[in-house]
Amino acid sequence: MPFKIFEEKIFFSCNKIKKFLIKNKNLYFTEDYKQRNEEKNKIFLSKSDYDLDYNFLYFIAALSFQKKGFSILDFGAGVGNTYIKYRKKGFLKKNIYYSIFDQNKDLTYSAEKMIKKNFKDIKNLNIIYNFKDIKYHDAIHFGSMFEYVEDYKKLLNKIFNKMKKKPEYIFISDLFGTNQKDFYLIANYYGHKYFVKFHNLKNLIIKFKKLNYNLVYKNPHLPNIKGNFQFFDMSNLQKKYQISHTWNLFFKHDNKR
Repeated sequence: MPFKIFEEKIFFSCNKIKKFLIKNKNLYFTEDYKQRNEEKNKIFLSKSDYDLDYNFLYFIAALSFQKKGFSILDFGAGVGNTYIKYRKKGFLKKNIYYSIFDQNKDLTYSAEKMIKKNFKDIKNLNIIYNFKDIKYHDAIHFGSMFEYVEDYKKLLNKIFNKMKKKPEYIFISDLFGTNQKDFYLIANYYGHKYFVKFHNLKNLIIKFKKLNYNLVYKNPHLPNIKGNFQFFDMSNLQKKYQISHTWNLFFKHDNKR
């Protein structure tokens, strides 16, 4: 059975949804969040890799054949799940430079500890603890995080300003996309309530176009939830607000405009 976490009430403003949430410790900074993701890493590191891949890994592997060097920033990397999958899939190439950053330094510390314990050659890995230390990268990956971002344009501009230049590629994995206008839901995940944003897919692509980013890849994605490839059970919501999968979107910067 799919895992049901969403409440029925629909919100169209982040300020309104915040009024319904008790001001307690952010789910992202709780100890059990870190422990669950550490356990997920242990599964990634085991002999059997059950998870569906983020397709951008294959994309950057192909790009690396065309460039002398290719750098990617995994923004919101958590405990390093994606880097571990990158290594487990054999994508270790001398000309790919991989950076990880997360706002939760405790998760970054956990990622560094686990990666160093399980992989010998990490000279092409850059672990960033402070936002001010972010430098230009050829690409940025946002994996399973846009649903927690109230204003992604503000976030992008903040990163662009720090890099001093727009990256050539932006990869968005596991986006909560909808045909409806942007809306928010309250999610109850392991006893922690938080807001989740569903983005109107068409409008998001248009907004990226205005930032001079052209869509080059769009594909439905099924996340791994409790060991099964599925999305959450949304049957308690109106049909028009239900989604059955998420999205992977890849954008390329048009530097001629």
